Amino acid sequence: MKLKKLHLVLGLGLSIIAGSALAADQGHGTVEFYGSIIDAPCSIDPDSGAQRIPLGQVSSSALKDGGRSASKMFKIKLLQCSTETYKTVKTTFTGAEAPDVLEGALGIEGIAKMQLLLSPMQVVNKSN
Repeated sequence: MKLKKLHLVLGLGLSIIAGSALAADQGHGTVEFYGSIIDAPCSIDPDSGAQRIPLGQVSSSALKDGGRSASKMFKIKLLQCSTETYKTVKTTFTGAEAPDVLEGALGIEGIAKMQLLLSPMQVVNKSN
């Protein structure tokens, strides 16, 4: 009987030691969740919430005397909007204004002082 108890205690002890060996550190990592809950009729798709629009290189001489560069399209995808909301959606772009050249234009600093003018958008209603 004592021998059986000894075997039981030794068996439990060995299983604890073996379990500790298997639980060795397998590395570390970090997962960060972020976002916000907003009081709005729609959400902005995470893939279009923060965009970088490449404007390319434009020579300052092309912009002299009110010259323009080529237009650049971009999209902001809205999610979970009602059909009525799509009819009345509005956007606002903020930044330092450059009214000395064109009222409502956003100023861009660089070698040549330029302005960014955002023209009215086209709303495309797609259910996806």
